[in-house]
Amino acid sequence: MSSLSVHQCIKLLHNNLEIEPELMYCAIKELISGSTSDVLISSFLTAFHPDKLNSNLIRVAIKALREEAIPIPFNQNVMDMVGTGGDGLNTFNVTTASSIIVSASGQTFIKHGSRSSSSKCGAADILEAAGCKLNLTPEQSLKILNQTNYCFIFGPIYHPAWKYVSTIRKELGIRTIFNVVGPLISPLNCIGYRIIGVYNYKFGKIFAEVLIDLGVKRAAIIHANDGMDEISCYEKTHIWFVDNNQIDEFDLSPDDFGLPRHDLSSIRGGTPDQNYETLLRIFNGENLAQTDFVLMNSAFALVVCEKAKNWKEGIQLGMKSE
Repeated sequence: MSSLSVHQCIKLLHNNLEIEPELMYCAIKELISGSTSDVLISSFLTAFHPDKLNSNLIRVAIKALREEAIPIPFNQNVMDMVGTGGDGLNTFNVTTASSIIVSASGQTFIKHGSRSSSSKCGAADILEAAGCKLNLTPEQSLKILNQTNYCFIFGPIYHPAWKYVSTIRKELGIRTIFNVVGPLISPLNCIGYRIIGVYNYKFGKIFAEVLIDLGVKRAAIIHANDGMDEISCYEKTHIWFVDNNQIDEFDLSPDDFGLPRHDLSSIRGGTPDQNYETLLRIFNGENLAQTDFVLMNSAFALVVCEKAKNWKEGIQLGMKSE
């Protein structure tokens, strides 16, 4: 496969011209084909600021990437929650911790994720520090799911073609289009409940519309005023709530959960080993800022997946499941 489409995109971006969806589709295919040079991949990822993405470009990028993914043969209704990352805030792994609590509350959960590309510790990093094996086949993952109601599917296993861009993304250390579309390309076709945090407000409604196209039952896109792609434990968080193919927008604050506010400095993340130690302290019921942070996000998720009727009921259920 040639790299003509990638090269053409770089030229258009250099001249501040728009990229058509058909060209974007071909360029994505070239980026993950193994035939495009590191120089061109780096140039494309640097020139194409992810904020340039619109709904049509996101849709074709999802199509191109999911066509290369290894599917998982599972048809039950599951939940996933993930953030776009790239918010630069280096917070504790709240979605990973919350996903475990939601699973313990009775919701089947398949978390799709990878290592961090722009912070110290991603979902895969903290789970590996906990002793979890990442390189599992679909059959092994489903066996664990049937035993525990929870499993983690490691992105590189199911998206092997990403290996051609992953090292470059890590070295660049900036947001790229893969941060934006990554949460939307789970190899599962049965995700009934989804929560996706976005680092940019502009993606809220776009993502909600895309999830409707993907057939989600109930979902939420979240973006906090402090830039967090999670439910903030300090500022208000704006929600695009999807239910029955309708989008409802509203704000949530820590007060709605009945919990105190905590500033960003108190919920910073560390190395995988440090974050795993914090995770254990949370699950042991210690009164930490991170505990409240996790409980807020868990409560929100429990409402999305219809295990709790409201935010405060979600807090109570989450506390029982810690």
